[in-house]
Amino acid sequence: MTKNQSSPQPNTRDRILSISQTLFNARGERVVTTNHIAAELGISPGNLYYHFRNKSDIIAELYLRHQAHVLALLTPPSDRAFTMVDKAALLEQLADALWHCRFFYRDTEHILSESATLAELHKRTFDTVFEKTLQLHQALATAGLIKASPQEQRDLSYNAWIILTNWISFLRTTLQVDIGDDNNQALIRRGVYQVLALEKAFMTPTALAQLGNLADSYYVALDQPKPSTPDAH
Repeated sequence: MTKNQSSPQPNTRDRILSISQTLFNARGERVVTTNHIAAELGISPGNLYYHFRNKSDIIAELYLRHQAHVLALLTPPSDRAFTMVDKAALLEQLADALWHCRFFYRDTEHILSESATLAELHKRTFDTVFEKTLQLHQALATAGLIKASPQEQRDLSYNAWIILTNWISFLRTTLQVDIGDDNNQALIRRGVYQVLALEKAFMTPTALAQLGNLADSYYVALDQPKPSTPDAH
């Protein structure tokens, strides 16, 4: 790149989306307003409204981008057999994608109650995700890596999605983890461990050999020591 050349700068619309996602993830979608977003960007609210009519439109666009990313991940390699190492890597990438859109999984019910259109889109997204996840389990069965009936494959497909999409809420509500803090992203890996632990009962010796100690690498301790309370005097 010459001195006279520079990297293309993101346009205002992309900057609005980027800053909105950062603020939503850090503070929670409910408390962030379009005025907060505009102030963070150093633009007027009117400039923001030129690109998005309201906050719901921003959320919908962020969701569409997230949806495209997730669906792209749920595609097995076309030039070779699907392996347990592939499956673990896919789960890790999926967990990472969920973390980067964690505001949605923190307040899913509230967000969907605010937009019937987004609620319907989310339902269709799940339907597609379920079919793709089922295809992955079928690929594992065909490769002799899991021994599971068609119904058990459907159950595994449901359970994997339930665990991963509710893991952020579990961290926040049950373990009281500050999910707005990027330093806590490592805890999302435990969700990958939980899915693999669930599926181990269906894995064949070949699958277990492929997986090796990989599942344990996703283990993160959840029982953090609580600070001691000073004795009252």
